[in-house]
Amino acid sequence: MALVLERYVDALGELLQGFLTREMPRARGLSVSAPERLVGGFSREHWGFEALWQEDGHPVREGLVLNRFAPGGPVETDMEKEYRVLRCLEGSGLPSPRTYGLDKDGGCFGSPSFVVERKDGSPIDPYRLMKKAHPKTTRALGRQFADILARIHGLDWKQRGLSFLGEPEGNPATRELDYWEDILERHTLEPEPIMVEALHWLKGHQPQTPRVTLVHGDYRLENCLRRDGRITAILDWELAHLGDPLEDVAWACLDAFAVDGRMSGLMDRGEFIKLYQDLSGTTVTEET
Repeated sequence: MALVLERYVDALGELLQGFLTREMPRARGLSVSAPERLVGGFSREHWGFEALWQEDGHPVREGLVLNRFAPGGPVETDMEKEYRVLRCLEGSGLPSPRTYGLDKDGGCFGSPSFVVERKDGSPIDPYRLMKKAHPKTTRALGRQFADILARIHGLDWKQRGLSFLGEPEGNPATRELDYWEDILERHTLEPEPIMVEALHWLKGHQPQTPRVTLVHGDYRLENCLRRDGRITAILDWELAHLGDPLEDVAWACLDAFAVDGRMSGLMDRGEFIKLYQDLSGTTVTEET
């Protein structure tokens, strides 16, 4: 088994080197380290590695990650869409990874894949953070968490080239409900009366959206990296779309992500909402 894995890793390294050589025509003498499987992610495989090359006469060393679509994952996602979103976010000031190449159809890696910068930092476990971190640390992280979300929603998405996501016609909530209902209908193997009832209720209680923004779609602390008390990256943009900014706020505040009644273990929900309102200028209504 170990020999099979070693051969697979060697073959993957050769594929990465050839792929990046084609995607980065300015790079000279490009080589990659042996990729290693990274922990985390439910709908993707993540392989970390280092790439070395010469560019304009200067040596470059960069940590990179191969994101590879894993068939059978719990969420149906579009690798090309996420890659395009990340490209549009480059230079925006948001802590999102730089892009290095897209294998749109899986011709190189066997399934749709892309390579991006490996951002510095470690995944955040809200439970461990709550137990070990000083309250001042969690509050500081909470403020960063709210500030980054306000900046995502304040982005001029038209100027950044994100119009390809499609601005919703009418109420964004309707489009989101249609999107998820379609997935449910195509993948349900047996009757799901609770889901049907939930969709029926949601359709009858759709909030009205005052403005359309970029929505991350899965904004929670577990999709952030942290280093030295700072949030260094926001990851997992596969559900990004244009819609109601309060969708992200509500998702971040779900009880499912709370620790001891605190929003992701950082602060009280009401405090987070007030911070977000002050930073974004967007009014948060409980009904929405």
